[in-house]
Amino acid sequence: MKKFVEISKEEYRRYCREKNIDWLQSIEFSKLRERLGARCYFVSLKDGKKNEISGLIFSKNKRFDLVMINSEGISEEIFVDFLVSSERFANEKGAISYRILPKVVRTVRDNKLNTLEEDDLRWLNDPLLKTGFRYYSGFKYEFDMDVNMHVYIKDLAKLSKDDVAATYNQTVRRNLKLAEKKGLSI
Repeated sequence: MKKFVEISKEEYRRYCREKNIDWLQSIEFSKLRERLGARCYFVSLKDGKKNEISGLIFSKNKRFDLVMINSEGISEEIFVDFLVSSERFANEKGAISYRILPKVVRTVRDNKLNTLEEDDLRWLNDPLLKTGFRYYSGFKYEFDMDVNMHVYIKDLAKLSKDDVAATYNQTVRRNLKLAEKKGLSI
């Protein structure tokens, strides 16, 4: 029986060492995001005591980002199980949107921790689009580590425009209102 659970930072480190993943970079990334006001969750899909997939989920202003680290050769079935479970986790935490950055999601490294390039995103497109995510290209974000700017976003809440605006800071809300008055589409 597979379970989606929060895990400790130490357990996450052990998982990363087993999979030859640069765990220190992930931990430092989580510290940086926490300093900027985001909440970090170390999560795992476990089959008994074995970690099938472990990763990081960040949240800020009810917007959740998934940074998932896979072992090479993960099956699509396990990937979709993790995706559905992590989306349910975000919903339980009150998320209004859920975003996945593919290059961060699937960083394949060799035994010297050098990142190996992977251009073909079909392995990712199919399960994400089947579960209701929308694909965007050219989406800029402050910590987007994806050079090609591929982003998948899913709206998890049917909120009014005012409810969504309330999750932004005052400056962003003011700028959105000015843009709307000028007839700009955002």
